[in-house]
Parts: sequence; C-alpha cells; structure tokens
Amino acid sequence: MNIGNTGYAQIVLQNYLKLNTDRETKDRIYFNIAQIHMQDFKNGKSDSLALAKNYLSKISRLNADKYDTDQYLDLILKAELTPKKNPGLAGAFAIIPGGGFLYCERYHDAFVTFLLNIGLMYASYTAFDNDNKALSSVIAFVETGFYTGNIYGSISSVHKYNQAQIIEIFNKKITIDSKLDPPKKGIGLSFNYGF
Repeated sequence: MNIGNTGYAQIVLQNYLKLNTDRETKDRIYFNIAQIHMQDFKNGKSDSLALAKNYLSKISRLNADKYDTDQYLDLILKAELTPKKNPGLAGAFAIIPGGGFLYCERYHDAFVTFLLNIGLMYASYTAFDNDNKALSSVIAFVETGFYTGNIYGSISSVHKYNQAQIIEIFNKKITIDSKLDPPKKGIGLSFNYGF
C-alpha cells in the first residue's frame, strides 16, 4: 500500500482475510481495503466508492469508533450526494462554441473557444464570399476540428469537474494519528489536513 501498488495490496489483504478468524485483524483488513478503494476513487476509478462503503460496513461495531467508520461513511454519502453536472447538457451547450465550458464554470476557456471558433467561421465565410473556395474549404476543415474539439472538451470538462468536487470532499478530512517507533524508543503525533 505504501509504495502505491494497490492491486497487489488488495490481493494480499484478501488472501490474509480468508486465512484469518480474529475479529480485530479482520476489521483492520476491511479498513485497509476500504482505504485502498477510496484512494483508487481519488485516482479516477468511479466504482471504488461503493466498494469502500461495502468494506467499511463490514467493520464490527466494536471497532467502528477505532476506525472512524461513521466519519468515512459520511464522507462517502456526501460524495454521492454532491451535485453533479450533466455531460449531455454540456455537449448540447457546446453547440454554441464555448457554451459547454461556460456550463463547467471555465470562463476563460469558454471565451477563447468562442473567439477562435467564431473567427475561423468568419474567415471561412469571407474567403467563400470572395470566391476563394479552396481557402474557404481549408479553413472550414480546420474549423471543423476546433468545433468538434470544443464539444469533446466540454464533455470531458464535466467529468473532471464532477471528480474534482468529490476529491475536494475527501481532501478536507482531518486525521490525527499517533505513532509508536520502537527502534528509536519514541512516540509521535501527526496531524494531517488535506487542502
């Protein structure tokens, strides 16, 4: 888990879970697997929140306070209830160049996209109007690429926006951990606040 190989960590933890009957150890494994799924969600795996919720709910009531399961379940509930933007709506707004970016609250991108697309459309029209059909076709071809990029970019912006809203919820969790360091014969206290 510490080196970021979460797939292998899950396999090891699942195997250890099958071999173990101790309630204390099982609860710790459930908590570690839930943490892996929450981290995977922050890294872009959309189904990981449901899996994290499932493993947190398996932790016994005796250890629920120890692992702050209620706090984590509340975070997951907040993440699930976070208002999300609709990718289809962003694509529909993107019919007007920059409209999809405006819907995603990316005002600078919306302005640049609008100016670029309108400028290329006007240049193509002007070339066609001046009987320069070859130049008009080349500009229209380039504009088609920018226009479809505007639609695709708007839709992908919605997904990024939705993901960022949920990650912001998870990053606000405050954790205070104590750590025992037997080799150095010391005790430490760490305070983490994501921002």
